Amino acid sequence: MTPPIPLPPADLEAIAAESFWRQLAGWRIFFTGASGFFGSWLLESFLRADERWGLSAEAIVLTRSRSSFEEKLPHLARDSRVKLLEGDVRKFRFPEGPIDAVIHSIVPSEVSDLETTREFFHQATESLLELAIQKKSRRFLLCSTGAVYQTKSIGAYQETDPLVSVTPSPSYGAIRREVEALCHEAFVTKGLPLRIARAFSFVGPRLPLDSGFAIGNFLRNALDAEPIEIRGDGTAIRSYLYAADLATWLWKILAVASAGGIYNVGSNSPLTLRETAQMTAAINEPLQPIVIRGKEVPGMASSFYVPDTTRIQKDLALSDPIPLEEALRRTWRWHQPTTGMDKSVASE
Repeated sequence: MTPPIPLPPADLEAIAAESFWRQLAGWRIFFTGASGFFGSWLLESFLRADERWGLSAEAIVLTRSRSSFEEKLPHLARDSRVKLLEGDVRKFRFPEGPIDAVIHSIVPSEVSDLETTREFFHQATESLLELAIQKKSRRFLLCSTGAVYQTKSIGAYQETDPLVSVTPSPSYGAIRREVEALCHEAFVTKGLPLRIARAFSFVGPRLPLDSGFAIGNFLRNALDAEPIEIRGDGTAIRSYLYAADLATWLWKILAVASAGGIYNVGSNSPLTLRETAQMTAAINEPLQPIVIRGKEVPGMASSFYVPDTTRIQKDLALSDPIPLEEALRRTWRWHQPTTGMDKSVASE
């Protein structure tokens, strides 16, 4: 579980400094998944932008458990601009008053079988679509995933690439593709003001360190002064966008992108997991050893999961993202108050 402390002020200030925030003045925004990695960055940066620009905006936050949200993010739960609405996203009582934007970043709280996951996503999406259409919302942001693309062995994923097939026994990627299809149908038939962000891999404060995210596991090893463990052979290729850039990109998609826009969100700088582990090890002294559990198979193509971000960079005029080395350092520093260990950060 991530510590219940605020995000780095400098990161929040950088997100809030963007001029597009003026377009959201006076808006009431409906958040889902606000206690998670994506959602908490979006919510906390929204509040900082409200302070900087005097937006007089409001956040309506749907949460499965008010008490859990208050325990996990007490500083956000206490904020007068945050209105907590307790309920199940699949069926909840819609809030009174206007909703100017809906952010669909909810995922199941626990990993379950694919059919249960599929049912959850369908019901949650249909509920949020009904909310947006009933309230005549001005924006609907779907936080999707790069998993909707057909697997490649090499070459960055483009928004025009083929998507995974939908079969009677779907994969996780196919389930998320179905969610996109539900939203696109509402865009075409009911005028839903849809924007889709296909998210790849990320690093930053509040990224879970005890899940299936390789870079999160590497950071946990480093924070615990343990050998950094690579479960595969280290040849898989990933790229990582810092969470502050993630939040900026998502907000800019919501505020600026044209209706129906689909954008990859992630870093276009590929690294093998071995290289990522080495970079993670270098942020702490003494340098932690790296242990590779798997074995490389000669001639086997590497697992490649890197987005092409040409479209979003061109359409939204984004600044260059924070390099991974600096992103790791910032994440490391944020975790330091919670480790109880006297560790030094590598010189910058």
